[in-house]
Amino acid sequence: MKNDETIRSFDGLMLHAIRIENHPDSNKWMILMHGYHRCAMDLMHLMMEADKRGFNLLAVDQRSSGQSEGTYCGLGWPEHYDLLSWINFLSVLRPQSKIVLYGIDMGANAVMNACGDFLSSNVVCAIEEGGWSDIKKQFVYIAEKESSIPVKPFIPAVNLLVRQCLNYSMNDVSTTRQLSRCRIPMLFLHGADDEIVPMVNVEECSRATHSDTDLVVFSHTGFGGCRYNENYYDVIFKFIDKHI
Repeated sequence: MKNDETIRSFDGLMLHAIRIENHPDSNKWMILMHGYHRCAMDLMHLMMEADKRGFNLLAVDQRSSGQSEGTYCGLGWPEHYDLLSWINFLSVLRPQSKIVLYGIDMGANAVMNACGDFLSSNVVCAIEEGGWSDIKKQFVYIAEKESSIPVKPFIPAVNLLVRQCLNYSMNDVSTTRQLSRCRIPMLFLHGADDEIVPMVNVEECSRATHSDTDLVVFSHTGFGGCRYNENYYDVIFKFIDKHI
């Protein structure tokens, strides 16, 4: 059974998600958060695998993506508040649900940031793939990778633009600080050859997390390529089965 669901964000945007409930007798749920400039349907590969394993699904179109409103994406910070709203939505709709959070790329940061805030007791564990440890460092890394001039002197101007468009300061946002307050089990996934979000990010994130953590690095794998490894789904669902 497929349903289109909508909620209002904390700042008034209409947000959309796809709810797939093919297992009405099961309390197992996954909330899926897609990557930068993607949409919920980009995670169809994982949705199909989770469905085969008896999970119901809530696949989110993040702000400014898919059918959700918004002019700008927030690189995982305002999105983590949106995720908290979706968690509350599902916890009220299905009070007995056991919820697994999954996010990739920008969605991974939404998941990690959310795990540092107050979570519904329905959330049992979380999985992130390819997220970054610090938004400002990631911006500098990508900008310098694409440019031949130093970027750091321009950060105050960039941060001013972020404040005007996204209503937060990069100086005030820290994924590792959020993870230091995480109280649920976390699985960190990363590609060893990722040149977009280097390995140091997942190492910093896993070290910052004081809850039960697993770290799996896929060799010969670049950004966004973990799912092409033959044991990818077994890694994910073995971790989930341990905690759900």
